[in-house]
Amino acid sequence: MQVTDNTVNQVVAEVFSTMLGIDAVPVPSHGPSHDGAWIAACIHISGSCAGSIVVQVPSAFGRRAAAAMFAADPASLGDGEVKDALGEVANMVAGALRLALPMPNQISLPSVAEGKDLSMRVPGSEVVLETWFAADGAEFQVSLLNRLPGK
Repeated sequence: MQVTDNTVNQVVAEVFSTMLGIDAVPVPSHGPSHDGAWIAACIHISGSCAGSIVVQVPSAFGRRAAAAMFAADPASLGDGEVKDALGEVANMVAGALRLALPMPNQISLPSVAEGKDLSMRVPGSEVVLETWFAADGAEFQVSLLNRLPGK
């Protein structure tokens, strides 16, 4: 993949601002603090390049983001609606980032998982870019993975 930190920072800030009305700003990289439940949405890229884009957020922030997307009270949303919202956020991030990649390429539908001590792995790939963001009192991560040759 040929996407830079600056590209990811710009895309994530624009998607969060436009879709959710939430300012997302990059923060210095650090080790994950997976205490509590997290939601992860993964989009796969195929075509001239192959890889994945993963957006991981604390569950409480995911619920607030979904409430902003649906203009609803966070407590009124079901778990499915929260996962759908994060899947759509990941879809918008991936859709914008794919334009910076060699064409032609396609993106998959999102896969979304939630859990405590959540660990997302895409077999046959390696992390090539990992960026942390702060938004609405929470920190979240966006990762780009590149499929290894022959995998």
